[in-house]
Amino acid sequence: MATKRNGFKGWFIGHGYKQIWVPEHPKAVNGYVPEHRLVMEKKIGRRVHRNEDVHHINGDKLDNRVENLKLMKHSEHSKKTSTKYKRPTKEELKKMHWEDELPLKKMAQKLGCSRPTVTRWMKDAGVKWRTISQDSKRRYKNMSKEKKRKYTEAARAAMAEKVSNSKQK
Repeated sequence: MATKRNGFKGWFIGHGYKQIWVPEHPKAVNGYVPEHRLVMEKKIGRRVHRNEDVHHINGDKLDNRVENLKLMKHSEHSKKTSTKYKRPTKEELKKMHWEDELPLKKMAQKLGCSRPTVTRWMKDAGVKWRTISQDSKRRYKNMSKEKKRKYTEAARAAMAEKVSNSKQK
C-alpha cells in the first residue's frame, strides 16, 4: 500500500466501504479499491471478475475479515441484498394511482423507489396511468365556483384566439 504526502494513511471510508489506495490495481477508481475486494482476491488467488460480487455475510460493510466475505455471482448477490422495496401487485398499483389519486412521483416516494421504476411496474402489470387531460378534469371537479368561472373564461378566450388566428390565415 502506497502512501501520499502529508501523512496520508492510504485509505478512507467511501459509500460505507473502506477504500484502499492501490493506484496500480486495474479496478481502481481514482487510485482506490474497496478493501473487501482486495481481501477476496488474495484469498482466491485471482482478480474478482466483472460478473462477481463480494458479499459481507454479517451485513457490516467495514468487517472485511476473510470468514465474513463470500464470493457470489452478481445476479445472486442482487437477489440476496435487494430488500429495499417490494414490487406491488397490479391491484395495489391501480388503487394507489386511481383511487388514492397519487401521481407517479408520490407513488415512487411511498414505495421507496424511483419514478421510472413505478412506470416500468405499471407497464409490466398493464395498468394505465392518468393523462394530463384526466388530471385537469379531476382538478376542475374539485375547484371552487370562482376558480371554475376563471378557468372557463380563460379556456374560452384561448379558444376564441385560436379561431381568430385560423380565420386570418
